[in-house]
Amino acid sequence: MDKKEQDKKELKYEDLSLPTFTYSTKIGRIGSVDLDMSDALKAFVLSGLSGIVVGHSETGKSYFGKLVNKHYFGNNGILIQGASMEENSDLITQIAKKINLKEANVEVDIDILNKPYWLVEEIGAIPKPLQSSFYPVGDGILPHQGKQYPLGTELGDGNRYFSLLATSNSINGEDKTGEEYGNFGITRATASRFHLCFDLRHYSRTKKDLSDMLLEDREFINPRHSVSSGKENQGITDKILQAYKNINKSASNPSLEELAAWQLISMGTSNCINGSPHQKIRDSWEHECPECNHSDKCKSKFFNAYELLRTQDAVRIYANALAYTASLKDPNAEISASDAIFTAAKFALAGKVGLVNPNILREYNGAEGKLIEDAINGLREEYGKNEDYIHASLEEAKKGNVFSRFFEYDGAIGDYSLLSKEKQKKVKLIEPYTDNGSIGLSHMTSFLEGVSKKYSKKKEE
Repeated sequence: MDKKEQDKKELKYEDLSLPTFTYSTKIGRIGSVDLDMSDALKAFVLSGLSGIVVGHSETGKSYFGKLVNKHYFGNNGILIQGASMEENSDLITQIAKKINLKEANVEVDIDILNKPYWLVEEIGAIPKPLQSSFYPVGDGILPHQGKQYPLGTELGDGNRYFSLLATSNSINGEDKTGEEYGNFGITRATASRFHLCFDLRHYSRTKKDLSDMLLEDREFINPRHSVSSGKENQGITDKILQAYKNINKSASNPSLEELAAWQLISMGTSNCINGSPHQKIRDSWEHECPECNHSDKCKSKFFNAYELLRTQDAVRIYANALAYTASLKDPNAEISASDAIFTAAKFALAGKVGLVNPNILREYNGAEGKLIEDAINGLREEYGKNEDYIHASLEEAKKGNVFSRFFEYDGAIGDYSLLSKEKQKKVKLIEPYTDNGSIGLSHMTSFLEGVSKKYSKKKEE
């Protein structure tokens, strides 16, 4: 294949550009690349995950979803209006049933289920009993009459690509009054089933975005923000599917740096300075946090992410999608795996049932996106303080050694346990993996032991 032909098939950052959609609010930095909200949403499409966009009216939630269908998937997706769904019928009947005239019966339209992309506008307008039907849809499955129908486009390797995007004005019960936002709020249980949650109320557009949109040249003005559907075409579907394959392959072979970052996010937040032992007690920790005398400086008061197994996989995939997007944006940039994990967690942890501290959320006036971002930034800071120790431990673990006690001498760090007793008296002992701070790190020892065993086993093979 010559270079021109290869260039046509490879996804470029410019391919992901969406006309008249501007959103430059910064969401994080992956290595040396700054990513904004438009990048976060583009990475979502590449990830093949399910996501919900929460925001007030006229923020462009549905408009983005329609642009994706047109420019990425060539109008080959499924668009579902929440308000048009009937309570006393199932999803298959309302979306994917066709009449077989030859057999004189009604059957499932498999071509509909094989579409790569679904957009559900205002999922909160769907009758509550039917909302629960979308739980398995986010995982790429649609159950019907005892059968499990896979959703999305077959990739030829046993895997499928399926992207589900839903929009909503709010998550019910998150404001001070607990009242619903008209008819367009969703339950937290429904929001929690989506892999990712993009809260545009927190990541609102910049003033520059609004000025640029005002000055934008357009052929005609349309207050309906409709997107012409047009005929089905290929769009850039093939390029997106190939990018998804690359991202999924990378996520299936995570670096130790990625795993260590998620280890700190999930298990570090189960720590409590006042706990005995230093661990939060489920269903009671959130009530004790506001009364704790460490609360002002505690980085663990925001949430408890322990045992989020589905979210763990979603974070890995989305982190790789963010890193992939960053590399498209600047092909020569250095990409940090841990930065990608921390940035991905901002959107994977939002909206989850039983995760955030409701007492702390009230202090944020219900702005969960802001709470999660502050919490993740605190965790990223803690990781940065210990990054040299973590990297050194991981390098030793790959050799089969558990390296968890350090000494520092003349600007360099080393393994304290290798020193003689005489030399140990002359240096400072550093033990980073303890639960003495607000973020617990004792779990890193068992993580390092696991890494050591894994790599020792590989050597034996």
